[in-house]
Amino acid sequence: MTTDQSQSESKSPTAIDRTKNQPGVLCVRCDHLNYLGQEHCERCGASLYVVCPRCKQRNMRVYTRCQYCRKRLRRSHFLPFRRHHKHSFLQRAGWLLFQIVLVLIGLGLVFGVVYLLYKL
Repeated sequence: MTTDQSQSESKSPTAIDRTKNQPGVLCVRCDHLNYLGQEHCERCGASLYVVCPRCKQRNMRVYTRCQYCRKRLRRSHFLPFRRHHKHSFLQRAGWLLFQIVLVLIGLGLVFGVVYLLYKL
């Protein structure tokens, strides 16, 4: 065996050929297809797996739900907004009443315009 052959055999390819349908893990950050069994992306170093908070099973980061228990793997981006903006019942009822009044005014304007157009 020559040194060129031993060097080429010891080096593993850096990316999976997508045309050959080889199994791999897709990086969510840089869209690089990595070999199965790797913990971090070869290109950007991002973690390829996430642990489910409910069942503690390891899932690929490209999934939004756990493949074992179906729990969401990541929190909603709106969760902090909802926590900081809790309103009392009267505030929510007032906001709902304001929305209803706006819809009624809008409907009145639309029907008024339609009535005027028919009258002409």
